[in-house]
Amino acid sequence: MLKQCQQIICEWLAQFDLELKPSKTKIVHTLNELDDNKPGFDFLGFNIRQYKVGKYKSGKNTRGELLGFKTIIKPSNESVKRHYQKLSETIKRLNAAPQVKLIKELNPIIKHKHCHDEKTRDDLKAIKAYKQEKEWQLLKTLLPVWL
Repeated sequence: MLKQCQQIICEWLAQFDLELKPSKTKIVHTLNELDDNKPGFDFLGFNIRQYKVGKYKSGKNTRGELLGFKTIIKPSNESVKRHYQKLSETIKRLNAAPQVKLIKELNPIIKHKHCHDEKTRDDLKAIKAYKQEKEWQLLKTLLPVWL
């Protein structure tokens, strides 16, 4: 059935002189494993996946009936790694700079990430902890030994 859907989409796209690239197109299920592929997919830096949940956490359809799953959209692992890398590079680049300059450079990076990932409080907490750890390491190198 999925292959039939893919064929219908290809025909529809052909009307607009567009096509699906087989190298970039992959059919996955967002709830269950399909053809040895993990559930969910990455799109524009986010991972979209559904998780089985009980009746109190379940999503509902338009008629109010329980679905038995919840759709979760969170940053993809690659996106989080890129963000950590950017933070790390900024901290290394401004290693000897005054703390005020470091904070001014880091704040827009963190705020930008937060604007795109409002629902990811855990990731934001991890990023904050990482930033604090790096700042503490920097302070230890800049401050005299007696502190």
